[in-house]
Amino acid sequence: MRARHPRIASALIVCAVAVYGAQANVAAGGTQIAGATTAGAYSPNPLAGWTMFAADNTPAAADVASFRAHGLTRDAQLMERISREPIATWLTADTTHVRGVVTALTADASRHKAAAVIVAYAIPGRNCSEGVDASARRYRRWIGEIAAGIGRRETIVILEPDAIPFVVAGCPISLRLLAQAVKELAEAGGARVYIDAGNPSWVMHVSMLAAPLRAADIRQAAGFSLNVSNFQTNAANIAYGEQLSRLLGDAHFVIDTSRNGNGPELSSAGVTVVCNPTGRALGLAPTTNTGVPGLDAYLWVKPPGDSDGSCSPSAPQPTGWWPQYALELAANASG
Repeated sequence: MRARHPRIASALIVCAVAVYGAQANVAAGGTQIAGATTAGAYSPNPLAGWTMFAADNTPAAADVASFRAHGLTRDAQLMERISREPIATWLTADTTHVRGVVTALTADASRHKAAAVIVAYAIPGRNCSEGVDASARRYRRWIGEIAAGIGRRETIVILEPDAIPFVVAGCPISLRLLAQAVKELAEAGGARVYIDAGNPSWVMHVSMLAAPLRAADIRQAAGFSLNVSNFQTNAANIAYGEQLSRLLGDAHFVIDTSRNGNGPELSSAGVTVVCNPTGRALGLAPTTNTGVPGLDAYLWVKPPGDSDGSCSPSAPQPTGWWPQYALELAANASG
């Protein structure tokens, strides 16, 4: 039931806004965070005590079974590092019968006394070329269907990866429409909504994110998310997140750690390689027990074995599940 998600071309990301080349010197994620600063007096973690749902019908789980059937014991063990963890389900504009998909997923999670993690990724204008007027009504209906599917079942929602940073870059994304989505989802009793705010290698000054996040009515959300589909270290994300949090009245945040175990790969110009970089590793396993005030969870938002695009000759075209990359991430992970 996991929808594929198209990611925006890496060239557009690099050209749209300034980057943080200095983050290259931060220690790799997945290690002890030394000297991380803490912000002000945070409210309690809204995810405290939550267990996240690990579905058993993922491509990684299917690969584990296939590898075992073919006697590939080592590959099965590596892939199991991914299949056993809770990974977000991506909902995109082409997700058919989205209410039914979300209802089935959240009901399954609830039966396991766990919370589903979903990503809503379909806001008009997210590719910097679409208009918003014609499809705004359709988007509101789509969000309403997701909210109805959640109901009162505990669910973590990552809302619109890339949208806020692309607003900063001048893309035609309606913050009013995003705020309406926040409101609709937040009114579902079980939902905890985190508006995506990019990553430390993208927008140079966190202050540029504060105004659009306020316009998106982050006060109604549980907080914001960082590092979705990226590779920035935990240390870099925590420092960045705390800076942004202070500008938003100690807003909470979550971090995608699915592939940041070795931190980012940098180009010769010091820019993060965002499309299938080599040598990367799984990061910290998903948990709501982070030990960092204001940091509500480490999540695996990007499915670790999903290709970022057609930048690699052996990768699925243009995106899709890529077992070889998943195995590399698992093999490079410590522990």
